[in-house]
Order: sequence, then structure tokens, then C-alpha cells
Amino acid sequence: MTVKLDKYDGTTCLETFLASVQNFATYYRWSEEDELFCLRANLTGAAGQVLWDLGTQVSLEGLERLLRKRFGSTDQAERFRTELRTRKRQPNETLQSLYNDICRLMSLAYPGPSSELVDVVGRDAFLEALGYSNLRVVCILDKFPLTMEEALRIALNLEALDRSREAEMRAMVGHSEPSEEEHRRPRDKFIRVETEPERLPASEAELDRPESPLDEVAQLRE
Repeated sequence: MTVKLDKYDGTTCLETFLASVQNFATYYRWSEEDELFCLRANLTGAAGQVLWDLGTQVSLEGLERLLRKRFGSTDQAERFRTELRTRKRQPNETLQSLYNDICRLMSLAYPGPSSELVDVVGRDAFLEALGYSNLRVVCILDKFPLTMEEALRIALNLEALDRSREAEMRAMVGHSEPSEEEHRRPRDKFIRVETEPERLPASEAELDRPESPLDEVAQLRE
């Protein structure tokens, strides 16, 4: 099995990269010289410029110290905490993508081993980033999630239920709409036919009544 170590260009998490190098060194039982060679060989881009500043005479500890100074989060933890507080879910962003980014910010804002307090901070940051209404956040908290992973699982279940309800509502609305054939069919009950009012049979007196005043005068002269 061949496992390749990713290169580091200064744009991703430095501590993740250094941990990967350390993992390789432990597994393959590298010496400090071997680990230094691997670290130098996998620096590229802006991170690779560090090698020019240090020259060839540099120790593993010195190279890691300089990398942390330029690309690490030791002096930038407060900036990442601000990003964590202001992080919001973007339109069409999946819950999994949001969760991954919150994890990244958490590792930069609170470097070091995880703890119960850090887990609670991550959970609250994830819920705040969801942008849900207070009612929805309460629904998630009612399930008593202790970590961000548990909050993600509950949020995924609730979102799946919402989508299922929306699909059912759309199906019900679509079923109640008239079909195309019904649209084309004439609606007789709405057709208004103008007809002359029915005339009642005239009485004998009405039949003898003159149709106009002139006819009445002519009858009087007769």
C-alpha cells in the first residue's frame, strides 16, 4: 500500500499538515533527518519560500517554528474565533459542508486537544451558523446534543423531514389542480345565454286594445 503525503502551500491548515508528517515519521520510523527532508520536499508555493529564508542549515524544530510563525494560528486565534462567531450557512450550502468548515475554524480558533468545553463551543457555533429560527434551534436542543457531531445528525434528520413534508404538500397541490382536458372542456354552468323573456298569453281585452293612440282614435270614429 502506497500512501502519498499531501503538499503544503500555506493556504490550508498547517497543524493538519505537520500532524500528517509526524504520522508518516512514526509509521515508517523515520529519523529526524528523514522527517526534515520529507517536510522540506512537500513545501510549495508561499510556504516553499520559507526555505529561501532559512537556507540549507536548518533543523526540523527551526523549520516548524518558522512555519508556525508565518502560517500557523498561534497568533491568529482571535481572528478565527471572530470568523467562527460570524459564520453563517450560505444559500444551497449543505449541512455537511457547513459542519466541515466549522470544524476547520474550531481547530484554528482553539488549537490543541479537544475537551468537553471545546465540544460545547463547537456545538453552539454550528447551531448559530445554521440560521434556523429559534423554534428550530430549540427542537435540536431538546434532543440534548453534547457535541457538534450529534447536532449535525439531528439537524440532518429534521431537514429530511422538512423536505418530505414539502414534497407531500406539492403532490397534494398538484393533484387538486384540474387536468389539461378539464381546462379545455367548456364549462356550461358559466355560459350565459341571453333569451327573450317568455310572454304570457294575452287576454281578449288586451287583444282588442289598439296598438297605438292613432288606432284608438280611428276606432272611436267608426
